[in-house]
Amino acid sequence: MKSNFFHYSYISIVKVLALSFCLLFGSVSIAQGREITVSCPLDVEIGVPFLLSITVLEGPVSGEVVWCDQIIPFELLPSSSEQRKDFLLGTNVRTAYPGKATLIVKIVAEGEQKHLEFPLIIKVKTYPEEHLTLPNHMVTPPEAALQRIAKERVETRKVLLHINKESHWELPLFKPVDGAVTSVYGKRRVLNGRPSSPHAGVDFRAAQGTKIKAALGGEVVLVADHYFSGRTVFIDSGSGVISIYGHLSRPYVKNGDFIKKGDVIGESGQTGRITGPHLHFSLSLQGQLVDPAPLFLLDQEPIVSRNQKYFLE
Repeated sequence: MKSNFFHYSYISIVKVLALSFCLLFGSVSIAQGREITVSCPLDVEIGVPFLLSITVLEGPVSGEVVWCDQIIPFELLPSSSEQRKDFLLGTNVRTAYPGKATLIVKIVAEGEQKHLEFPLIIKVKTYPEEHLTLPNHMVTPPEAALQRIAKERVETRKVLLHINKESHWELPLFKPVDGAVTSVYGKRRVLNGRPSSPHAGVDFRAAQGTKIKAALGGEVVLVADHYFSGRTVFIDSGSGVISIYGHLSRPYVKNGDFIKKGDVIGESGQTGRITGPHLHFSLSLQGQLVDPAPLFLLDQEPIVSRNQKYFLE
């Protein structure tokens, strides 16, 4: 069933287009003498991360961004120079559908509040398909494991949907291991003739015991041993940005540790449901598992430069 997130009534479309016209060709009053710019893309591909930027000439400004039903609070404090707050957002190849979507920005400045809606087109992206023949126990979990799997999904979902107001992320991502990519994001595996969910991460070749480094800095919010991903580390970089490192043989970190980008966090292994040692790396943005590959190559500026700018006064 398609999510309501990607569908509008005709009335909503008219309202969004009218607001877009106003933002592009006019101005929206925010606060006397204050200059605010909102930058976001006009369209995005399923699974591909993108950036929303809010630039303020004078603070303070606070508010929240709403995307995929998740609320991301922000605050820009008083400053004599221009300030910019970037939000890393995206959609999940497993749950997103093409269509129209709304990106909401709520801004509070000097007691004034504005509710702004920006229309985005969600576009199809074609990902590869792989056919594999595996032992049945590698395809269908045993009955005895189902309760454990359900509990672990609840635990993981709770972690991924936590939105920390403090941000510790910056692009590009640090490559967690030097090995080549063996399975890309979005690849749909057909196991013993039965389609499975698209791959929601990137697999890197990593021999047993290879040192794994943090792609982003932040707080270790979960170290767990899960049925599918084995020994796994979750690092929260703020604003809903969480990096995930699976199939480790030996984590070096524990819950509550603060990690810098590039720090060694463990060793690769063959834990969980896999056929050989490697690193499974995922990037969650407010609960949406996105393709991290483009972010190993780009910092914020090339991504933001492709955005549409909306000038507010």
